[in-house]
Amino acid sequence: MPPSRDERPRPSGARVFAGDAAARYDGWFETPAGRYARELENELLTRAAGDVRGVRVLDVGSGTGLHLELFAGMGARGVGLEPSPDMLQRAEERLRRRRVHLVQGRAEALPFRDRSVDLVTMVTSVEFVADARAAFAEAARVSRRRVVVAVLNAWSLSARLRRLKRNLGPTLFRAVRFYNPHELRRALTRHLKTPLEMATTLHFFPLYDRRLRRPLAAADRWLTRRGGLWGAFLVAWADVETRKK
Repeated sequence: MPPSRDERPRPSGARVFAGDAAARYDGWFETPAGRYARELENELLTRAAGDVRGVRVLDVGSGTGLHLELFAGMGARGVGLEPSPDMLQRAEERLRRRRVHLVQGRAEALPFRDRSVDLVTMVTSVEFVADARAAFAEAARVSRRRVVVAVLNAWSLSARLRRLKRNLGPTLFRAVRFYNPHELRRALTRHLKTPLEMATTLHFFPLYDRRLRRPLAAADRWLTRRGGLWGAFLVAWADVETRKK
């Protein structure tokens, strides 16, 4: 049987985010649209992660440290794993005053013992993982409490435009595998046996205008509460199954 689309090998994030790609990634989040996206994304990630005060959080594919910065600010003890040296360098600069430890490595072979962290997060990183099935299995192996996975939603307007763009010329999204909610649920429930929760935000993205920021944010938050699953940022989370002694 051929592998499903979520299992087919893809280029590693270490190659995708080499050189100035790391700087471009950080730079986008400093734009008005980027700040708007980060605000709404962080709200949903905070909901999915729960109370992280004193919790050891492993962020797999931690990039330039944006999400580790969020969790550290909430009182977590962060660990970041990232394959790209250029992304790690920028993360070190961002997080030098935080309680965070950074490691270079791959999501498919986490250098951590079984059940050695409380929470594993994977935020828009599995799209660039060469073997997603192995990455999800590793996340479930090392977490003793919860796994949170955030991806670029294939059902969103944003994903449709990005797929069109990658057919027109060079773009980092050429290496991306977009998941829809059904595909993400199927991939994760192989490894997480407790009920999986799911939500999206950025329903109108990339149709953003700073003059409409407040009404857009209000509408986005309302749709997230109502359970809309076509937002650009899709988050799924579940507790790890309690193992018998």
